[in-house]
Amino acid sequence: MRKILLTLAAGIPALIGTAQAQGPGVDFEKDIWPIFEKKCVSCHKAPYEDNGRTKKPKAELRLDGAWAITMGSENGSVLEAGKADESELYIRVTLPQDDDDFMPPTGKDIDPLTKEEMELSLIHI
Repeated sequence: MRKILLTLAAGIPALIGTAQAQGPGVDFEKDIWPIFEKKCVSCHKAPYEDNGRTKKPKAELRLDGAWAITMGSENGSVLEAGKADESELYIRVTLPQDDDDFMPPTGKDIDPLTKEEMELSLIHI
């Protein structure tokens, strides 16, 4: 889990214009972004209408674009480059699955990060 979040922290420059994350063989767009899309974006995207009701992302956190990820939530930054283990994103995905703040939340049709997703990269910051 920590390795993938270190990768995410290292990948922020890739989100804001650099084509490839710093590290051996890990490309943010190819390797990391699909995880965001699969596990995060369905809930953490721009507000939208659903059956006449506006749905907004929890904590106003959007993860559907580089600017959104770097902006964070109503509570501040969620990803700290070089401090992945202190990042809110890291904390949320490593909580016990029965914790109310665990992400992705239980009860949604989204599985928690797999071991492979967590061990995706060997990037060292």
